Amino acid sequence: MTKKKMTFLAVTAVAVIGISGGAVYAYNYQQEQTRQEQVQIEQEKKEAAEKAERERAAEARAEIEKQLDTIEQNMIALYANEDMKMPADGLTQDKIDAVQKELDAFKETYGADPDASKEQAARFESLEKEFQYISAMFEIVGTYGSLYPEGQLAVPGDDANHLLTKMKTSLEALKTSKPDFYSQYMGKVDEAQNALAGQQAVREAVFMIYDKETGAMVDGVTREQYQDVLEAVNSLPENTLKAELLGYLPTVEQTLTAQEEAERKAVQESQQRKQASGNGTGSQVSNSDGGTSSGYTEGETYSGNEDSWSGGSESYSSGGSESSGDSSTAGGTAEESPSGNQSEKTGGYMGEEHKSFSVTTTWTDGGDIKGGGTWEGGTVEGFDW
Repeated sequence: MTKKKMTFLAVTAVAVIGISGGAVYAYNYQQEQTRQEQVQIEQEKKEAAEKAERERAAEARAEIEKQLDTIEQNMIALYANEDMKMPADGLTQDKIDAVQKELDAFKETYGADPDASKEQAARFESLEKEFQYISAMFEIVGTYGSLYPEGQLAVPGDDANHLLTKMKTSLEALKTSKPDFYSQYMGKVDEAQNALAGQQAVREAVFMIYDKETGAMVDGVTREQYQDVLEAVNSLPENTLKAELLGYLPTVEQTLTAQEEAERKAVQESQQRKQASGNGTGSQVSNSDGGTSSGYTEGETYSGNEDSWSGGSESYSSGGSESSGDSSTAGGTAEESPSGNQSEKTGGYMGEEHKSFSVTTTWTDGGDIKGGGTWEGGTVEGFDW
């Protein structure tokens, strides 16, 4: 092969190689451009999707926030003020139940929602805790209301103690979180316990004048003591304790009335006996002959028979008989001195309740009983009451 021919072939080969390399480069460049364009498109799509997701999440969080705001406002409405220190007047279980439903629905819908922020999750947890406070306070207010339905402690004894103990336990759980409510209602509990102690004192006072075991009045009770106890019982609120205690007092009153009547009768009888005794001893009076009569009342008269006397307004009897106009006296003897100068008449008496006495009189002046003279030495003795 000639030198000229070899040079041609070399040039031709270089040309072919150059053309082929340019084509490859162009192809590769085109592929890279296409890839980059695709990446750009994907990036734009990704960014668009992320933006859409952020917008969606933001909208979701906004809805969650809206729901939390509604729950919080409804919960604040359960309190007297926005500071949420004290429950609202007129709070009802229905209002509390409505908020409870809102909390349950929110938890079911958003409790596991990844869209909720940590702040929102913490806020919901705080609302749930606050709701437990209002529920506890409402229960305490209700318990107190059952103790004081009309401003007075109406539940007696063990039932009240049970409720007060329950209130104290619930209040202790609110001591830190609701200090104002705790202080106010713990004071109410103390007042209720004092009132309960007062009721117990009244109960004990009743059983100091009434024996529950025997169903009778205690010995030695006075009318003044009974009146004091009755007044104390009447001051109690209308509850089962008051009704119970009032049921015991009529027995005491009836017993006192019977005793007072017996005492009154005894005093009357004593006065009658004293009056009868005074009539028996009598004051001296003058007789028709200028003498004096001792030992009988003015109503005594003397019959024409010197062996007899009659008692006038004072009669001496035994078993209902009356001595008059006869020489004998019922239940006793009448003796006359045979000399006629004096006579002694002794009358015996046995009457009601075995009461007895004897009367002895002496007549002097030497004449007969009709001729005038003086009753002297009369005695009334031997009373046995």
